Amino acid sequence: MSVSIEWLGFAAITLSVLAYLPQITHLIKEHCSAGPSPGAYCMWVASAVLLLTYSIAKNDPVSILLQSYKAAAGSLTSTFV
Repeated sequence: MSVSIEWLGFAAITLSVLAYLPQITHLIKEHCSAGPSPGAYCMWVASAVLLLTYSIAKNDPVSILLQSYKAAAGSLTSTFV
């Protein structure tokens, strides 16, 4: 596989890490673990879609199933936030 697809994996990981930062900051400042923000859910879904695309390009069936589930579950969950 060419290196050109590798950026999807790195972008997805970065997006996933960035999605957690506001939640961690809120937890530390407020000592409150209230649910994730809608923006965090959107970032997690975007990360799952990027990793799904990457997994398809790498032809990795386990990751394809996992990221498909994460994208679907995140999309469904974020509609109720």
